Amino acid sequence: MEVTRRVVAAEAGRADPLEPAIEPPAMLASDAVVDLFVRAELRPIETLVFRILLAAELDRNTYRCMQRLASDPTLPGIAIDAMVTVVEAIGGDPVAALLSLRPDGRLLERGLIDLLGDARSPALVRRLTMPAHVVDFAVTSAPPAPLRAPLVRVEPVVDVDTLCPIPVRGDPDHGSLVDHLRGELPDVIHGNTLWICGPAGIGRKTAVAGVLATLGYRLITLAFGEAVRLPMNKLVATAWREVLLRRAVLCIHNVENPREAVAAEVGESAMAATPPDESIALVYGWLKRAGVPTVFTSDLPPSSGDFEAPPHVIRLEAPTKQDTLALWRACLPGTEGLESMATQFRITPGRVVQATDEARRIAGAMGRTIVDQRDLLQAVSGAVAQQVSILGTLIEDSQRWEDIVLPKDTLDSVRELIARVRHRHQVLDQWGFRRKMSKGLGLAALFAGPPGTGKTMVASLIARELGQELYQIDLSRVVSKWIGETEKNLARVFDAADGANVLLLFDEADSLFSKRTEVKSSNDRHSNSEINYLLQRVERFEGVCILTTNLEGSIDPAFKRRLAFRLNFQIPEEEERAELWRRMMPTSADLATGVDFRKLAHEYEFAGGNIRNAVLRAAFLAASEGRAIDQEILERAVRLEYRDAGKLAAVGRIN
Repeated sequence: MEVTRRVVAAEAGRADPLEPAIEPPAMLASDAVVDLFVRAELRPIETLVFRILLAAELDRNTYRCMQRLASDPTLPGIAIDAMVTVVEAIGGDPVAALLSLRPDGRLLERGLIDLLGDARSPALVRRLTMPAHVVDFAVTSAPPAPLRAPLVRVEPVVDVDTLCPIPVRGDPDHGSLVDHLRGELPDVIHGNTLWICGPAGIGRKTAVAGVLATLGYRLITLAFGEAVRLPMNKLVATAWREVLLRRAVLCIHNVENPREAVAAEVGESAMAATPPDESIALVYGWLKRAGVPTVFTSDLPPSSGDFEAPPHVIRLEAPTKQDTLALWRACLPGTEGLESMATQFRITPGRVVQATDEARRIAGAMGRTIVDQRDLLQAVSGAVAQQVSILGTLIEDSQRWEDIVLPKDTLDSVRELIARVRHRHQVLDQWGFRRKMSKGLGLAALFAGPPGTGKTMVASLIARELGQELYQIDLSRVVSKWIGETEKNLARVFDAADGANVLLLFDEADSLFSKRTEVKSSNDRHSNSEINYLLQRVERFEGVCILTTNLEGSIDPAFKRRLAFRLNFQIPEEEERAELWRRMMPTSADLATGVDFRKLAHEYEFAGGNIRNAVLRAAFLAASEGRAIDQEILERAVRLEYRDAGKLAAVGRIN
């Protein structure tokens, strides 16, 4: 570091420290650092400034030189004035050096150096520093460990030849995602952006990481929820720095319209008034203008009207059954029953891999080396339970069809619903209707009627008939007062259940699917936007979704049009009530002779739920009094049921 020693000596001897006879600093750069300069597109003056600042980080004499030239040597970092002085002293252009340290210059914008001090202060008095992991990279030539906040993850690399082919929508040549990426990613590496749309777990990031590896690059990911919380200049600097140090491409993933405003840009008070897509367009615009090589992933395609220049979008379709079956077989060679698994569970390739890994673990825990279908069913169900159970409850009902009484037309509709689910593979796949329908492939049904008429019980019976698990979604945990949180919660539920052997039950759905209102405030706009999002997700959901309501008239008409079934559950007629009284009484119960169920049905206009409660009350009353269940105890139980419902007289309907 002869230069710095001479600068310090010249300054101490009152000689002119700007004397151009001093040669540039002999700062040796490794091949990795030279490659960093090339990929960061640094100009010669920017390279010189970087080397001087790096020398100040590594060499004591250089640091002493820079501090002697600063107006206040006690402050942290290196003064810009001192940097310009040294550049001029070694024959560089001081004006060019000062301009290279502007906030929009490559060194600062690309995160290779940081600027300290008040942004309102004159440029020459502000201070420079170099991030520690940039210094580490310059010394070791090794990529840094992932950042803790925001979390930047380095994606694992999988051989692209082993991946399940993912079809690209609208490709006349039927090319896969990997085929398209081989042509697109070289442009992304050189600063373009790409947007990939498809369900979570379909293999978007895996395919990108695999193709990038063949080009000598890695893929790093940053969740959109983390990106949107950063000030935009900080996001750009972080993204560029990580991309450069890791020789990578950035992936902003899960861009699922979370309605999160960028607090540093709009302020906390403006979050409620920020349209849902503004934060998406903001992040996209900043990264694109800065030239950060970026891939965006989302479930739905972006709305082109929200962007200055519409993004280039690749839209994905679900893999064919044959390709999915091939993936099952590749993951579990020799396992029987995989064809039925591929038919029963239309899950994404990522979830197939996760399920097979978990099935191996389950089999190993049982002391078996061979995975069977029970292990796979448990693995898939467990994965769904982990995600859905946060917002819902698994319903396990022991009741049977014999325990319920329905009008013939309602029962016929229930049977049609079950048949439609059972034969969906034949109709949609074997007969080709899936190719004719881009949406509405699932089955959404509305069960409307007063409380206690058997809506939830029928849903549980349908699930058992189909061999599915019933999850009742707790709307108190789904609906949030915070903007965008309701959509995020619902997305988690639908993403977990989509393609799995799950039936979703939304009780009291009118709180979610109520009619849209005239927009008079920002709350109305966001409420209507939530309903629009729900309509899209229900329509795209390929499983069974049952919604119950006591107030059918409050359901949004647009949602009703998207329903495959609408079943009305009414208070049972007298004959049906008498049958319900008989069926609710177990054959093993101690029932007195002469009990007149028809009289109870005639006198009390009960729904099935009320009859069940009354029978159970009567049983406990009889047991506590050491007697059989007789007419008097049943009528006493009826009066208690009315009392608990807040009715003074034991007449009419409770609801």
